[in-house]
Amino acid sequence: MPVMTNEPDHWRLLLQKFRPDDVVWIGDKFDSGKPEHAAHFKTATEWMNGTTAPGPFICPVAFKNTGCARTNDNVVSRRFLVVESDTLSRDEVGSVFKWLCDAADLSLVAIVDTGGKSLHGWFKFEEDLLDEMKLVLPAFQCDPKLFTPSQPVRLPGALRDGVAGRYQKLVYLSAEVAHV
Repeated sequence: MPVMTNEPDHWRLLLQKFRPDDVVWIGDKFDSGKPEHAAHFKTATEWMNGTTAPGPFICPVAFKNTGCARTNDNVVSRRFLVVESDTLSRDEVGSVFKWLCDAADLSLVAIVDTGGKSLHGWFKFEEDLLDEMKLVLPAFQCDPKLFTPSQPVRLPGALRDGVAGRYQKLVYLSAEVAHV
């Protein structure tokens, strides 16, 4: 369904697709690896208590509740596979999203407009399709870095490039509960 709500609140809508007790990392690119970065790891429910988007990036996974580092070793569960391309047009990457839904039978959870030139498609993670997706998506000119579980992606509701930027926003959000 198209998202018509207030753009600064879009981060809350995406967080609702995680399980309430999932530990989610939100922050800036380098908010990881030091004890003071533990504040960037909270449950989805705890994040929802905030008033504004807590950072420009989010990871599409659930982390251990004991870490301060955004590493693959600290990932408890992959919740979503994010697909994006810096070379395809929006229409072309939209065609990839449609193919993933129709031909690969993946469930589209959200589409995020990054406030730049690209769209990020959030799909329910399917472990049994991962090897196939690692072959197909790079052939479709999609970014293979996003197969890395702890790779951060743009958080809707945050301003891209700070105060002078445009909002990163949801352009689609599935009505289905995505707690996987």
